Amino acid sequence: MKLTNKSGFTMTEVLISTVIFSFIMAGLLSVLLAGNASWTTNNAAVTAQREARKAITYMTSDMRVVSGASVSQTSDDVTLIFTHPNDGTVTYSWSTSGSDANRIIRTTSSAAKIVAQSITAFAVTDSTNDITIDLISTTQNNQGQLQPFQLVKKIAKR
Repeated sequence: MKLTNKSGFTMTEVLISTVIFSFIMAGLLSVLLAGNASWTTNNAAVTAQREARKAITYMTSDMRVVSGASVSQTSDDVTLIFTHPNDGTVTYSWSTSGSDANRIIRTTSSAAKIVAQSITAFAVTDSTNDITIDLISTTQNNQGQLQPFQLVKKIAKR
């Protein structure tokens, strides 16, 4: 019996379309992987920036109304003590070791609060007319790369 109406695809056509489809999917996968790597890198950088800005913003609002600021710092820790009109004696502390390593902690007589995390360097300079805060926040992305962000803020004394 002879078929006169041949509908469908030949094996060659199916193989060629499968190969073309595979190339298209491989290209889409590489774009997706590159986008994911870019996102994780940028996300780590944004996290470092957010932590640094959070610390600077919090400290700046306090420092604008302080009196009697005192700074004590070594290579491994920094302590900033001052009198706040509403909170009394306030202490900002940072250390490279211990359970609170790489955190800036604000302590008052009533509470302690972690202001920022992932702060890998912190320095406070107290001069006659202003206080300068210099900090570096560092986070690690999924590929193991460190994403540092440095922020320096000079706050005028009142």
